[in-house]
Amino acid sequence: MESGEESHHSTLDEILYRRRRKRLLGTLTALALLLSAVGLYLIVREPPRPATPPEPPAHSEPRPIPIATPLEQPTPPPVAPPEPAAPVAVERPAPFTAPSLDESDPLVRQLSNELSHQPDWTTSLAASDLVRRFVAAVDNIAEGKSPKEHLDHLRPKKKFAVAEDEHHIGIDPASYARYDLLSDVLVSLDVRAAAALYRKLQPLIEQAYADLGYPDRRFDETLAAAIRELLQTPVLVGEVALSPRVISYEYSDPEIEELSQAQKQLLRTGPSNAPRLQRKLRELAGALGIPKSALPKSRIHELAAPSTP
Repeated sequence: MESGEESHHSTLDEILYRRRRKRLLGTLTALALLLSAVGLYLIVREPPRPATPPEPPAHSEPRPIPIATPLEQPTPPPVAPPEPAAPVAVERPAPFTAPSLDESDPLVRQLSNELSHQPDWTTSLAASDLVRRFVAAVDNIAEGKSPKEHLDHLRPKKKFAVAEDEHHIGIDPASYARYDLLSDVLVSLDVRAAAALYRKLQPLIEQAYADLGYPDRRFDETLAAAIRELLQTPVLVGEVALSPRVISYEYSDPEIEELSQAQKQLLRTGPSNAPRLQRKLRELAGALGIPKSALPKSRIHELAAPSTP
């Protein structure tokens, strides 16, 4: 009996234990399901927030300001085109009209006044037929002749003089001084302005040259030949000795006496003036476009010392 009751109680306890365990498992299962449902609800309802970007460092460059697209910019109002300015009247110099050769002296004097500021330059322009005189003098020099016939208004007032003693005849320094003023005036000429004036008056110059008997030659060639003729004159070093002739004198040095009349006329200006005039001629040749290679080189001629008894 006791064993039967004990077996009966044991079986009842197991049954009750299994019931309590089943209820506990159900409760835990229900709680787990509830928690899972709540978690799933939260996951679905609140999406994850983006991470906050880090603040830029203090030394970083400022962010560029966004520029509005063309569609976002306001359309400017139409601008009226500016009214055209009134045309400004430009005064153009009247074309140069050369007068006739016979009436050209006033114009030549007017245009030549600006070539030199020497007061005596105006005096040298006081002659008549200035263009014809210039052309004829240059033509004479190119042929080796003296131009004094056409430049008589420039001839020194004082006469040529010699200095002599019983053993020697030379040129008086006063004879050279007669050409100092003329040399100063010629050296003072503005060669660029002179070349420009020559080109401006060239129609008159060519006409005067044709009247001399050269209708088929250009005066440019004659002018260049005259410059070369004078540049071939040697620079004399030493005392000039003269030998008497019937009514005049000649150079005792045969090489000097054989020079052309144009070259000996240049030597008469003196050992100081002649080289100055030659340098001016080289400047004028350059202004006229004559190349240096076409000009003769300067040469020096040393004179023999005068003999003494």
